[in-house]
Amino acid sequence: MDNHIICQKCKTDNLNVDYCVKCGELINIVLKRQLEQKAYLQKAEEKREAQKEYGIERQLNVFLNHPNILIRSFFKFFYSIGMAIYLIATLLAFVVVSLLG
Repeated sequence: MDNHIICQKCKTDNLNVDYCVKCGELINIVLKRQLEQKAYLQKAEEKREAQKEYGIERQLNVFLNHPNILIRSFFKFFYSIGMAIYLIATLLAFVVVSLLG
């Protein structure tokens, strides 16, 4: 059975091919869908890898978003104290470097 496909780009009639013989456009819809699906899955995997958390970050986020308000409040309180200490240390380092440098 002959498979005639008309290219959407240049309107050329093609017989039993995946790509247009005149312009080279992909005309096989099954192959086109497979390529689109592969690109979508690759993009989703890259997004998942970018959002991947390791060790303490994952555990900290579990506690910071815990459904029990007491546990969530306790960890948010100490997390805030840690961030304040980090900010003070950064500012102190900046002041020391600016005075000595």
